[in-house]
Amino acid sequence: MGLDFAYVVVVPPERAADLLRHVAAASRDGLGETTTVLVGGERIDLPCTSGYVSGRTLVVDDSPRRHPDFWLDLSLRFPVDDMVADYLADSPRADGHVGLIYAGLSAADWCKRGHLAFSFTAATTRMSVLFRDSAAIRGWFADLAIRSGAAVCLLDVEEERDWLVMANGTPTFTQLSWSHNYLGYHGLAAGDPLPGLVL
Repeated sequence: MGLDFAYVVVVPPERAADLLRHVAAASRDGLGETTTVLVGGERIDLPCTSGYVSGRTLVVDDSPRRHPDFWLDLSLRFPVDDMVADYLADSPRADGHVGLIYAGLSAADWCKRGHLAFSFTAATTRMSVLFRDSAAIRGWFADLAIRSGAAVCLLDVEEERDWLVMANGTPTFTQLSWSHNYLGYHGLAAGDPLPGLVL
């Protein structure tokens, strides 16, 4: 089994449209088309497939269920630092984009009730290492979280402790000192990022 590192962005349902618009703007064209229907009926088209199929329509709602049918196959353009440049140099077909990145959706009650968790999972071990080590990609996801009104952005590196990338508008890169702690995540989302951090 390889590594499957993922960025997780926790947003209120009414800001899901902002997140998806930013993702669409960074997506590589020509890979297909998927339509998302959001709370209130707004529709956003993304240039990607869903489950490797083009033409699907996915619903984003604020129900407590997991959204098992929501899946985007993305190829995203990130700012280029040395890590991204090295990755792209060895990926001649990348066309300046990193992919595939698999975006899923679930309820985020583990962090903040009524919020949604958008996860962006690297498809390969090499891409997972890039997710962990590239400050440019980390900054892109922190900015995505801020622009989308997210409470929290995390990097899940398949260990007991996640890395905090953004909390309540403040970018950071700090490993949490607790393991998947319900009260700890709620504390972060409530606006006090200090408890539970390794300083």
